[in-house]
Amino acid sequence: MRFDQVPSWRIAEDEGWDLTAALFIRDVAGLRDRDHAADPPALSPAVPTDRELRDSIDPSTAGRAWRSWWSTLLRDRTAVTPRDDPRARLRWAASGTAFGGWSEEVWRSAFAWADQRKRDQIEQVVARADRARNDRLAVGRIVAAVVETLGRPARPFDLTITTLPVAGTWTHRPDEHQVLVSEALRADPATLGDVLRPVLGELA
Repeated sequence: MRFDQVPSWRIAEDEGWDLTAALFIRDVAGLRDRDHAADPPALSPAVPTDRELRDSIDPSTAGRAWRSWWSTLLRDRTAVTPRDDPRARLRWAASGTAFGGWSEEVWRSAFAWADQRKRDQIEQVVARADRARNDRLAVGRIVAAVVETLGRPARPFDLTITTLPVAGTWTHRPDEHQVLVSEALRADPATLGDVLRPVLGELA
């Protein structure tokens, strides 16, 4: 997790390990609902659907359960501390759901996939240190431009930008203090600015 802040505001950037693992569970079971506006695009690289698993479940029931679980994960993220075990948290949040009792192999695969994507993201940041620094500066410049437009100091606020490895250019704001973005959107400063300016204008 990376931070940009001044005394009156803080913006955190997160790789979304827990959400990535949850999306793997969705995709491997073929539960994505393309008609649900808040349902993120498919993971990238794509996760093949496990046909045997898919044929063993009621997709409608499991899909509703997954979206409820996803909403819980998003709602409770601000209460998570660095000491929390993300694996245990995911399993606990899924207990009693239509997919909470799926095989250990499915869960291990989800955790391994999320681990690998996090390693990939870290390697990209290290390999492109100058660009990573410029990305952070870009967020700071967006805030500065919004504050200049407001004509007053920014009010205190916290915002977390979570980058997810999903296909295409996508964003969703699950609550006042969270913005989810795809990797493609996060890598495009102009589009990121278009997304963040109204959010920051509201918060600041």
